[in-house]
Amino acid sequence: MPGYSVVNLLVNHTEKYNGYKVDMFARVNNFFDKYYYNTVRSSGDRDYNHIYDQEDLSITVNQGREFTVGLSVKF
Repeated sequence: MPGYSVVNLLVNHTEKYNGYKVDMFARVNNFFDKYYYNTVRSSGDRDYNHIYDQEDLSITVNQGREFTVGLSVKF
């Protein structure tokens, strides 16, 4: 598997309102929407041809760019 680099961004802001602590955040995972393989694994000769090769691998591809926003209140 070739190497890869991924850029993730996070912005976090905390405020206090009437004794409540409010945390707000926004996150972007895989900012440049880079295509890469997340996981490659094998559990044996999956196609039962008695040859252990790339056909026996299970590959999980990344999800692409992902946006998340959130809010947390502590009282």
